[in-house]
Amino acid sequence: MKYLINLFFLVFFIQNFFSQEKEDDNGLLSKEKLLLKKVYKSIDSAVLESDEVYRMSLYNQQLTELPPEIFSFGNLQELILSFNELEEIPMEIFSLSNLQELALQHNKIKELPKEIGNLKNLERLFLYNNKIKKLPKEIGNLDKLIKLFLYNNKIRRIPKEIEGLEKLEIFFINKNRIRKFPEEIKKLEFLKKLDVAGNPIVRKKRKMKKLRMWLPVTKIRYY
Repeated sequence: MKYLINLFFLVFFIQNFFSQEKEDDNGLLSKEKLLLKKVYKSIDSAVLESDEVYRMSLYNQQLTELPPEIFSFGNLQELILSFNELEEIPMEIFSLSNLQELALQHNKIKELPKEIGNLKNLERLFLYNNKIKKLPKEIGNLDKLIKLFLYNNKIRRIPKEIEGLEKLEIFFINKNRIRKFPEEIKKLEFLKKLDVAGNPIVRKKRKMKKLRMWLPVTKIRYY
């Protein structure tokens, strides 16, 4: 009997182990497992181990365009491109369907293409300190997004499709040109923090009152 019990647990362990490995090989990594992966900081080293490239950081390299090799890393799930000189987001980046984090802060980006909606697995999007004027309605397709940082841009309007960000917890839109929020924002039931400081809306008492009414449990910073 003891032998059979031990055999049962051994079989269970082996099945569970290989099941987990399959999940890692064929799908997205959890945040914890992703953090254990190596961060590649140069294209030269990454191309030698392309199947192992889950995380890449080309931080502060004065890039004006992206090396095309990036788009061949099919397992890429975290891409850091902050503090560069990028003026636009190349279309090829939206083919990286496994991306969970995309960091493009501190660049010179003027437009967020509608193709951003193709990154359905995105959980963290950092676009602050750019020159973006408009959010495409397709941003509402990012239904796994948890963190959205858009502060210090030139955004005037939040599309009503924002309601699609059903898992959003942190939304920083401070230091933009927002005069009002769509009522659909009240559907973001998991939103914990909203920063609207430095926008024209903060001077509109009635609109701020509505915003607080729509988001009664959200911590709203407006000064």
